[in-house]
Amino acid sequence: MRTTFNVQFFRKKNAEKKDGTAPIIARITVNGERVHFSTKQTICAKDWSVEQNKAKGRTAKSKAFNGILEEIKTSLHSTYHDINRKESIVTAEWIFRSKLTPSAIAFSGNVFGLSFRQMLTPSG
Repeated sequence: MRTTFNVQFFRKKNAEKKDGTAPIIARITVNGERVHFSTKQTICAKDWSVEQNKAKGRTAKSKAFNGILEEIKTSLHSTYHDINRKESIVTAEWIFRSKLTPSAIAFSGNVFGLSFRQMLTPSG
């Protein structure tokens, strides 16, 4: 089964702090299902490119910031491909949870009314 997968970053401007920085949020999308989480990074509006979803400029600080975002993106892509090779169903929540736990097996969520254990147990 073909799935669509995307990772994007955006600056959460409605959570801007007094110093002008706002958190960078990651969005995982799989087949239209979205999961958002904080990257634990903050940036000023003047330093963020909305069009490119990354820090502006070529300074060492911008390159380091974008490097962190790229590491997150690469890790999520790797997780997506690992899960996709092993399972027929991939969800954004599953990818997110598998990055937080040592193994995707620890996910106790619900997909299409089935628990994760039910999904792994062969029917019949």
